[in-house]
Amino acid sequence: MWRWRNPPEKLAAKRREFERRLLNPDWEFYEQHLQRPIPVALRELFANHDLILGRQHVEVVSVEEEDSTDYISEFWPLDEQTLRESQEYGINAVPFACGDGLLIYLRPGPSETNAVFSMWDELGSESESELAPDVESFVRNLRATSN
Repeated sequence: MWRWRNPPEKLAAKRREFERRLLNPDWEFYEQHLQRPIPVALRELFANHDLILGRQHVEVVSVEEEDSTDYISEFWPLDEQTLRESQEYGINAVPFACGDGLLIYLRPGPSETNAVFSMWDELGSESESELAPDVESFVRNLRATSN
């Protein structure tokens, strides 16, 4: 008899667990990892459950490349598990969103700014670019493109 490796019930349970993590950021862990206070705009972004649970693609435009548009397909939980999973991409950051091979994150470190960066793998070499000079600008852009 043929059996599904991931039956719908198992997939639904995984999705519920992911959403539980997404809606309950581990702010204490995240602040320790960032080594600086969490930007208020990031807290407000994660308080907007409709936006972070949305299934639509949200458009983001790079500051460095104005003609380059990327899309967020999913927000990621801010917790230690996401840090462990993101380390396989070779970055020491906790991505808070992703889209088509694109990771979106803040750089950790007490002297870093709150600029929002993206990294993607392009033909075997990773590229990083600044999406916004700060989280406030990034969130403002998200709100404008998600309406």
